[in-house]
Amino acid sequence: MRLQKIENSKKIQPFINKNTIKSDFNYDLCNALVAANITCLAHACHNVCEEVRAYYKNVDQLISEMKKTFLKCPKRIAVLKEKCPELPNPPRPIITRWGTWINAVKYYCTNFNELKSIIEEFEEESECVRAAKRLFKMPSIQSNLVYIVSNFGFLPDTITKLETRGVLLSKSVDIVNNIQIKLEECNGEIAKLILDKFNKVISKNKGWENIKKINQFPAHVRVTKIQMKEGVDFGYGIKSTLVQCLVLTTTYFLNVQQGIDVMMPTIIIGALQSNKGDNTVPGITTEQISWIGSLVYLSPPIGSLFLSLVQVRLGHRACMAFTNLIQLSAVLVVVLFPITVSTLYACSVLMGLSTGFATGLSISYSGEVCEPKLRGSLTSALNVFYFVGFFFVSTTYAITNSWKQSLIITVAVPLANMVTLSLTPDSPMWLLSRGKTDRARKVLMKLRGYVSEEKCAPEFQEMVQYVSLSAKSEEAKQKPSSLGNFSHPGMSSPLKLMLIYIFFSNVMSGVPYAPYLLHVFSSFKTQVEPEWAMSAYPGFSIIGNVFTILLVHRLGKRYLVLSTITFCSISYLLIGFIGQFYADAEYADWASWAKLVLFFGSTLSSSLGIMPIGWILMSEVFPMKSKNLGCSICSAVYFFLSFFMTKFYMDLEQFIGFYNTFMLFGGIGLIGLVYFYFRLPETENKTLKEIAEHFKLEPV
Repeated sequence: MRLQKIENSKKIQPFINKNTIKSDFNYDLCNALVAANITCLAHACHNVCEEVRAYYKNVDQLISEMKKTFLKCPKRIAVLKEKCPELPNPPRPIITRWGTWINAVKYYCTNFNELKSIIEEFEEESECVRAAKRLFKMPSIQSNLVYIVSNFGFLPDTITKLETRGVLLSKSVDIVNNIQIKLEECNGEIAKLILDKFNKVISKNKGWENIKKINQFPAHVRVTKIQMKEGVDFGYGIKSTLVQCLVLTTTYFLNVQQGIDVMMPTIIIGALQSNKGDNTVPGITTEQISWIGSLVYLSPPIGSLFLSLVQVRLGHRACMAFTNLIQLSAVLVVVLFPITVSTLYACSVLMGLSTGFATGLSISYSGEVCEPKLRGSLTSALNVFYFVGFFFVSTTYAITNSWKQSLIITVAVPLANMVTLSLTPDSPMWLLSRGKTDRARKVLMKLRGYVSEEKCAPEFQEMVQYVSLSAKSEEAKQKPSSLGNFSHPGMSSPLKLMLIYIFFSNVMSGVPYAPYLLHVFSSFKTQVEPEWAMSAYPGFSIIGNVFTILLVHRLGKRYLVLSTITFCSISYLLIGFIGQFYADAEYADWASWAKLVLFFGSTLSSSLGIMPIGWILMSEVFPMKSKNLGCSICSAVYFFLSFFMTKFYMDLEQFIGFYNTFMLFGGIGLIGLVYFYFRLPETENKTLKEIAEHFKLEPV
């Protein structure tokens, strides 16, 4: 039979040469002869499956022993149906039936925990049961199952497609090309050996090259990696978008409270400096006031680092609930105890701790639950709500003229968040990392608009691959500790990029002078009251973040970062220039308005690009195994830098002058522009697996 197919390939050859034209091409003859070679290609895929089976003896033995355990044993099958009535009987793969072994691996990967618990209940001591129990207890068995499914699980469906009658020749060529592309994307030494096997099998098939030449005549259909990667859109529709927005409600409340926590020390400092009504604290000094403003940035790193230790075990929901309790305790300190310097210190520290928790939780959760095409827009929406918190508490203070009343009113935010948290699921990626495959699949179906399992299967497979490659890689086996991941480019490259990004983002978004906004607006000497100017400040930030949501998918993150850092740098330089050289009385009116417009322009610009996109990137660039650690480190560094920038801003201003600080910030921004132009990649509309692969290929 095989010799006959080779002879058929030789018969095709005379019809294909450089002088052949479409009118001379005998389609009937070729269609009759090509089918035999397509069958050979399906058999080549079967040989690849057999090669996979040969490398995983323990998995093959598990399937064999489980087959023996339930074969012709109604008693054991009855136990299986009693414990898991919806679970089908274990498959019985037949070597001569192509692809059935991989399908059996899928079955055991999906139902591993259920089958393991059932086998452990069997008290009989037959050889097959003892062997199955021993295999289920092997530490590597489940990771091997996940690796096979995530990398080679597509092969049985591919064989079925090639065996289907009536499939267009161009479609069959596409299927074979896709096999090679997918095998090239697999990771690990075994995957490379499997790819070599596939290439050898294909190269021995003499008819494959002829089939490709025949395919050129009807249409030039070539599947390339570029075509495969253009625009990752799983096509869920508007219902999926609405569900994802609703699920992220908890993170939005966390960011509202985060904005309140960061803005509250600014309000307290302004109120204490005004020394009016109940805003006074007897005997407070300028040094103590600066500590009130900076402690809110010093304590978040503690919260971020603590979060990195507990989030892997507890998940997002439990950590979010704990964050709400810390936010409530910050208000209770002020309500239950006399207002002293120590009370204000404690309030500032607690608000900082909740901010540290909220930052890492919001970023990692939104990055894991959003589909690729929406991740940038929905994650940037977090910053909108961050500035909503700014606006809410600053407007409340402008109305009540009491920082204590304003703080008490904000308690409504964590209370509302407690309600929404009861409806928030854990992320499917975290569930996968904990081995809860079925629950992860159900959560993903819910997040994508309650779609069918088949509809979300491609994205779920992508998630399984991402989690598997991050948590089960050879590097993870060799370096079991989290700190060992720093030497790998998949962790070190994005971490280095994000730490540098955070520094420039803090400078461009005005973190150094944030607690001293009333002082900044007073120094501009405009006719606008500083309190209302401070209230307008988050308004411009909200507008900028709304534009981020609308534009990030169209323009990309890289373009927005480069354009906004350019505008902010120029605005800061102009503010410093006007303040230095147009301070005379004859220029005072227009100069003050020009400085205010440029300041709000830089606020709008930084909120449009450099600031929100940093948090989006933080949710994307780290591999799954190190995501919590990477986000926590970046959050800690962000707040450490914010602490030092705010603590010593007044010292810097006294040393070089108020307007020279803006000149300095503008110069730093231009340096950042050059760095990002050469080092910042585009991550918009790419899956987390693709982004992780990019950084693994980057030199450290």
